[in-house]
Amino acid sequence: MQYTLEEGQAYICFISWMLLRLERTKDSTIESISGSKYPYLSICPFINMDLKSTAQSAMLSRPKILMLHGHAQSGHMLQCKTEYLKPRVTDTILNALHQDPSSDPADMVEFYYPSGRWPAKRDQLPGESNHLWAWGQADNPDDYACGLEQSVNDTFRYLERNGPFLGIIGFSMGAAMGVIIASLLEKRHSIGDFKFDTDHPPLKFVVAVCGFTFGDPIYNDLYSPKIETPIFLAIASIDTMIAESASLRLRDSSTNTAVYIFQGAHYVPRDELLLEALVHFIEDVFSIKEDHEGDWEDYEDY
Repeated sequence: MQYTLEEGQAYICFISWMLLRLERTKDSTIESISGSKYPYLSICPFINMDLKSTAQSAMLSRPKILMLHGHAQSGHMLQCKTEYLKPRVTDTILNALHQDPSSDPADMVEFYYPSGRWPAKRDQLPGESNHLWAWGQADNPDDYACGLEQSVNDTFRYLERNGPFLGIIGFSMGAAMGVIIASLLEKRHSIGDFKFDTDHPPLKFVVAVCGFTFGDPIYNDLYSPKIETPIFLAIASIDTMIAESASLRLRDSSTNTAVYIFQGAHYVPRDELLLEALVHFIEDVFSIKEDHEGDWEDYEDY
């Protein structure tokens, strides 16, 4: 079968677009992300510039959620653990945006899963990799987390390169870092070695599963004044990794926290009740008028 030049160009551009879609789901460390934001568009040099601009505009206008993994994990691991909640979160966000006349129309929500820059093993040899990463090194939430400042500063560059993002969903230390990012985006200035250097707008929300705040006094200014970004805090009833006091510090460091307690240990829960609570939280964030009176009564008392 023979193709005309125009048909061949159209076919190659279609393949380029499919590769671009696949690229969006790849797991990569923040440190390793470089080069063109849309690398596969460059393999189709004869593509019409208007088409290229349209494709880029469509990617930029889609609502995006940043997903931050816990200690000694990776973006890919968190993706596996949170795949179940993406359809409900997507439907809720798209419904909210469709009800807001000031929002751009969107047909999907993109979830980004970067990995931390630091090896989880402190004694890991150069060149060695077990694909387990960390945002910082600390023995418990009350300690100073070595390397956390660089991870937050790297994440601001990631936001600039791939954003804007509507919100962050994080687990454990990823949740704690998400709260710090939300705080800095509100305060709009550097705090200590956390260098604020971005035009990214404040987040709409943070979901903190087994989340906490750091207790070392060096971090106090991150949580004062209190954080106003809405936070959904999921606390495990038998969490042996994160002390109850550290999670309650997060609750008390915010003016707008919805607390959900699940029966379980230090993991991302997979239950319908949590999904329903999360959906209602997102609806409240976007001020969707639904009859949810009394839904939070069982979740807020801790």
